[in-house]
Amino acid sequence: MQTLTCLDDPPPAPGGSCTTTAWVEAPSLVPPLSIDDAQTIAYAFLGALVAVMVVKIIGKKTQ
Repeated sequence: MQTLTCLDDPPPAPGGSCTTTAWVEAPSLVPPLSIDDAQTIAYAFLGALVAVMVVKIIGKKTQ
């Protein structure tokens, strides 16, 4: 997410106006993911989900 930031040095007083502004990337708590990272997480999640379902199916058939 980008935010409009004042680049003046020193910053203007409250209520003043900036002469130089720029759109900069806002810091976040979570680092951005690459496509490869997102795919790895998704495959791990789906693999765990499949494993749980297999265990549940085998558990039902043995009862």
